[in-house]
Amino acid sequence: MKYKILTNLLGFKNSRMENGNIIIPIADNNLYVHTLPEHPETVLSVTSSLVAWEMKDGGKYGNTHLLKQDLPKEQRDMMTPEQIQHLPVFGRMRPFKTRHEETAR
Repeated sequence: MKYKILTNLLGFKNSRMENGNIIIPIADNNLYVHTLPEHPETVLSVTSSLVAWEMKDGGKYGNTHLLKQDLPKEQRDMMTPEQIQHLPVFGRMRPFKTRHEETAR
């Protein structure tokens, strides 16, 4: 993501930044703003599209995929393979097991 700023908007000094904020510009980071149709100034949420990429090695936790932001094709085509690889990871995934599946083993 571009232009991440870690700050404390209230001005309190806190070395652990428990009350800190991250400011992420919406347009620069392909985020979507959802508003009320009858009141477009009322923001309901800000979201991003994510895509799950298969991992070759799941590591010690058995993860099979990682979640990264889904960028428009035009933007992705302008990036180098290194830039694409170094996009931030939003999370990892592994197959979901129900309690029944876990106790059956």
